[in-house]
Amino acid sequence: MIFIICFSIAAVILAVTAIRFFRNTENKLLTTGAGLFLALFALFFPSESCASISDTINTIIISIVRSIKVFGLNEDFFASEFDFGTLPLWFNITYVFVLNLLYLIAPLLTFGLILSIFGNISSGIRLALSGMKDVYIFSSANTRSTLLAEDIKKHNPDAVIVFYNSENTTFRTRNDIICFSGSISEINPIILKFAKHITLFICDNDEAINLNNAIAILSIVKTLPKLTEKLKTNSSDNTGIDLYFFTSLKKAGPLLNGIDDCGVRVRRINEIQNLVYNFIYEKPVLDCVNENKEINLAVIGMGQYGEEYLKAALWSGQHLDYKLNINVFDIRNIRNSFAVKCPELVNTELLSDNDEINYKINFFDGQDIFEAQIEAIPEMKSVTAVFVALGDDEKNFEAAIYLRECFERMETKPEIHTVMSHIDFNGNNQINITNHKHQAYDINFILPDDIYTYEKIMNTELEKMGKKMFSMWNGSKQEEDFSAFYDFEFNYRSSISASMFWKIRKSLGLNVEVTEENKQLEHRRWNAYMRTEGFRYSKNRNDIAKTHPCLVPYDKLDVTTKNYDEYPIISVFDGDD
Repeated sequence: MIFIICFSIAAVILAVTAIRFFRNTENKLLTTGAGLFLALFALFFPSESCASISDTINTIIISIVRSIKVFGLNEDFFASEFDFGTLPLWFNITYVFVLNLLYLIAPLLTFGLILSIFGNISSGIRLALSGMKDVYIFSSANTRSTLLAEDIKKHNPDAVIVFYNSENTTFRTRNDIICFSGSISEINPIILKFAKHITLFICDNDEAINLNNAIAILSIVKTLPKLTEKLKTNSSDNTGIDLYFFTSLKKAGPLLNGIDDCGVRVRRINEIQNLVYNFIYEKPVLDCVNENKEINLAVIGMGQYGEEYLKAALWSGQHLDYKLNINVFDIRNIRNSFAVKCPELVNTELLSDNDEINYKINFFDGQDIFEAQIEAIPEMKSVTAVFVALGDDEKNFEAAIYLRECFERMETKPEIHTVMSHIDFNGNNQINITNHKHQAYDINFILPDDIYTYEKIMNTELEKMGKKMFSMWNGSKQEEDFSAFYDFEFNYRSSISASMFWKIRKSLGLNVEVTEENKQLEHRRWNAYMRTEGFRYSKNRNDIAKTHPCLVPYDKLDVTTKNYDEYPIISVFDGDD
């Protein structure tokens, strides 16, 4: 009976180990080694007598020692030492076979671990000899990190590219890539000290791991007082440490805000928001205005992509003399839930600045787009652009085709954009989709992988303008004091969105001079942006409660507050200086 129990335990341990191995967990060598050790222990255990407590203790000790010795090719066993009694012959053969198999695998793991240790030492030496170059360190080798690393190399051929958690990647054979085994959270502090400029990308597929690794690295830096002091006094963009971590988890912002400043410039990459912002930047909603100065959009699906697009379209679509209408379709009843998140976007009737609000959201709740009578909906007859994001590539594709058919019958030609995450267009999102008569459907495919470039991830141009605007807004005497800009995501995102709005206007050839009219426009944009963040009016500001006294008409602001509205304009107007 003891053999069956121990064999069953060993089988479960090996199954769990295999699952963890193929799920790309970190430290695969150590995880697999631990699993094999426990399985060996379970299989050796029945080989000794367990007649008494002392025998059991001896058996445990002997089993542990024998399991350890297997990893060093220093243990032999014979089938005859296992007394299977009356157990079936097939069980005896299987038991011995599994034990023999582990005898073969365990030493290979030992050899792999030794190679990994020497490999890390070799990689460390290569990194130390790379000189004072820009170093880009990735926490994992996957699609996003590979695309981003290749684009960084194009942008900066002398850049040093480093990958962690790279035990099973082809990068280990490339001479221009430095690879380390193990997690980036175990990074040697020496690496953080010697380089002129280090950019860390925490980009595992698991967003929770990314958050934990970001916190771990910041904790490492905090244990290095001299480095922390150096980073805090370092005002130059081309030196120091930048940390980008990829996660859309809502808890990420508050958790990172709570970490003491250690001088590292931290930026969270919300990939969904990043994709939408880049799309809005490249395809401004103002491009979709009709002859009546109306921007009529349709959002099909209010998942993460749809909601992010709706919010970005609202604040980026604030232009004087233009009316913005957004029609939202979702199979769920989402009006009430969205009104809870952003009350002043939905219920605008009683707002003090109602006369300045140029947008209207029409919710078509409980509407399956494939069952909706699109041609019978008056609001859809004048739609100028459609954003499709139903959370599934096949549905997105079908919906885009179906909508084009509907609009063709209505004799209208709105732009149709749809998110497609798992389809290979060979980098061409303008691929020509046609029917059997080669008539083009004119559908633009938004590919998430397109954002993994140096410019789109790092927002260098917009960040430069955002910092300039923030330093003026913050009343800093020195433009280089950007600690609050980087330390708090709210400040960073707010500054970038303001600069992005005015950069769009500038690229469209619109007026971006500091005039009273443009200051009023900026306040309207700011009101819309803050409302997309869930803020509402109150006489007292409370950022936890999301209340703000400036959510009022421009004319109700005092002179000092009105002056704040010129800073985003200045940041772009003087952006080429």
